[in-house]
Amino acid sequence: MFSIEMLPAVEGDALWIEYGDPHDPGRILIDCGYKSTYREIMDRVRADPKIAFELLVLTHIDGDHIAGAVPFIRDKDISPQRVKEIWFNDRRHISDTLGARQGEHFAKAITDKGFSWNALFDGQAVVTADEGVLSPVSLAGGLKVTLLSPGRAQLRRLLDSWTKELDDILEGRSLEEFLEKPPRSLLPDVLGEPNLKNIANRAFEPDDTAPNGSSIAFLAEYTDPFDSGRTKRAVFAGDAYAPVLEASLNAVLRERHLPALKLDAFKLSHHGSKHNTSNELLKLITCENFLISTNGNRHSHPDEEAIARIIVSNKRPKDLYFNYRTQFTERWDSNALAKKWKYTPHYPLKNEQGRLKLEL
Repeated sequence: MFSIEMLPAVEGDALWIEYGDPHDPGRILIDCGYKSTYREIMDRVRADPKIAFELLVLTHIDGDHIAGAVPFIRDKDISPQRVKEIWFNDRRHISDTLGARQGEHFAKAITDKGFSWNALFDGQAVVTADEGVLSPVSLAGGLKVTLLSPGRAQLRRLLDSWTKELDDILEGRSLEEFLEKPPRSLLPDVLGEPNLKNIANRAFEPDDTAPNGSSIAFLAEYTDPFDSGRTKRAVFAGDAYAPVLEASLNAVLRERHLPALKLDAFKLSHHGSKHNTSNELLKLITCENFLISTNGNRHSHPDEEAIARIIVSNKRPKDLYFNYRTQFTERWDSNALAKKWKYTPHYPLKNEQGRLKLEL
């Protein structure tokens, strides 16, 4: 088995991944959304004392990814036995790579309880190779993880603005207010009847925010003995830059002598932002299933450009998985468009907003 479940994280990310033996799966948790997301995660963890995670990935310091991680790590029921490894680049890891040493609040909760922290990278920063690709990291149960982002340049840029970025995340709130309350939504213009080719071919302006550039992104691969030995592949892009993902995927393709990488799932970077999904990136993969985690708060994601680029990237049928039905995602629930462009939108049930699971 290999399943990906998006959890309610407002405009953020919280991904619960299971792989391996259906009766005793390995698990990865990627980000924890807000404090409300943490509560949902802990309800599940407390309901089954056998639940443990091979890996917790905190992709970067944006609040919609990490706010729920602080109470999660502090929780009395979470121990190094239940979270066997954490990947998170804080200032001390960036500084180990680049030059100085300081701790940060988010890191303190990890160190106080003795979690294994970036141990699979010898305690150093989780960072890609300067050239080529790093060897895959193997997790218990047979999952292989190939790091795609960040590079050293992205971590260096975050270090230069670390304090300012943390202040921007808090937006003048106390830490407890920040953990508890997501920011308010902004209302965008409503998409009319779209010309998808024109939208997809709008000029691409890449993301340049320092925290997003530092985002941990990776390729996960699992050869499933319970499914005739088929290898299943998924990319979890965090909020990573498209050019960084392009460079890493090109390195993977050169190493494997492939024209494109066949994926079973692609979790879009930055919640479907037009600045993080490029036509050039989509040329490097063949994929049927695309996951978009957001309710559109703050930035009105997903952007129409990102979804249009996916839909028109090739003539293969595609499935779009939106974990919230909102004015920003419901616009793609059009029989005429879906039939013309051979895609199928998927939404959660009305009473399950934020929760959507894909079995690969």
